Amino acid sequence: MNVRDFPVPKRHRCARIGLRDQSLQKGESHEHSFYGGIDLAKNVFSVHGVDARGTVMVRRAVSRGKLAELIAQLPPCLIGMEACSGAHEWAGRFAGFGHTVK
Repeated sequence: MNVRDFPVPKRHRCARIGLRDQSLQKGESHEHSFYGGIDLAKNVFSVHGVDARGTVMVRRAVSRGKLAELIAQLPPCLIGMEACSGAHEWAGRFAGFGHTVK
């Protein structure tokens, strides 16, 4: 039997990054005005960023060598990444640029 013969559940076909709009109390403000998500890989990384209204500001694939350069150019923001072995190293670099990483 071939590995490709096994059915793959739909929920595992792709990763999704979601934003929740949390209602704010009077006088409160959003901590970040820009939110980003990164799909970590070996050589090519997918970067997706939206503003506080959900408008797409960045959507591109970048090489490993250009990722830190791209993230350094973004305004301080909240970045979501998958939990993997390389995520801790990247989180430290991004935090050095003033970003919050989760």
